[in-house]
Amino acid sequence: MLPNDIHFEIIHRIRSTKDLLALMRTSKAFHSLTVAYIEHYCATDNRLEKVGIFMQMKPLLIQELALKQKMLKNPGQTTLLQFKAVRWFQGDDPTGEIIDRVLVAQIQSFAHKDNSNYFQVIHDETLNRQIVHLHTVCWLHFEHTFRDLPPGRYQCSLRMRATPQLNWSTFGASQPPGSIEVRQITQTHGSPEVLVSQAMQANWWSQIRARQFDGSNLENATLHFESGTSWFHVTLTPFQLERCSDILFQFRDVDHPFWKSGLDWDFIELRKLSKFRNQSFYPKLQRKPLAFVDKTE
Repeated sequence: MLPNDIHFEIIHRIRSTKDLLALMRTSKAFHSLTVAYIEHYCATDNRLEKVGIFMQMKPLLIQELALKQKMLKNPGQTTLLQFKAVRWFQGDDPTGEIIDRVLVAQIQSFAHKDNSNYFQVIHDETLNRQIVHLHTVCWLHFEHTFRDLPPGRYQCSLRMRATPQLNWSTFGASQPPGSIEVRQITQTHGSPEVLVSQAMQANWWSQIRARQFDGSNLENATLHFESGTSWFHVTLTPFQLERCSDILFQFRDVDHPFWKSGLDWDFIELRKLSKFRNQSFYPKLQRKPLAFVDKTE
């Protein structure tokens, strides 16, 4: 029989709950030790409690909602489901820990959002929450401040949807790009320091609508299309905070002089990455069919 420490090392290296379930079926020893490992992992740092609060309070993806429903329907058989949820939301692997998700519909600093000629805040039946729909506008700018972040390595992403009406008029000319960026707010006067910024060229949006944008022109971000939906994620490269700080997430397209239309926004996500990792989350998902893959089926 293998020593317990080797058992735990094997368990620790397994990344999917499907493989863990298979391992548990190999022997009574692996079954009992795997259960012990999962219980310890979920209890450490109140991981399971934090995940429960997050799943109650924050916007979820469709696949995350399905996981939540499975956990509620099978209260006596949730060990692996809890483990999956903890790893997804509070994991110490390259995906990092989800610190916050903020609905764009609830952002206060959003130019012209209250003007229904430009934007509509609508209820999405599938998501069961409000999203912001861009009807038509020239000046496009919204921002959100994440406050009191401790030192560490972070990553921001924005979930958007391309509707059939998505259009960024170019009229054949080269237009100033928009940008998605994160800035660090300083105590001194002046503009916040740019931590990471990705230019968004006007002619990219038609490619995104057609799902023909391969992301090769992105220098400081990745773009991931969800399978089976029109939603996509733009994930900025990680950035480092050396001290406790407020950061400002911005979506700006104010220099492009023509009308823009047909884009929806869901939420901004902030993750804290493992200290020794610098891999981004959504590039991994580009090789998978969904933004959240259920491996317990």
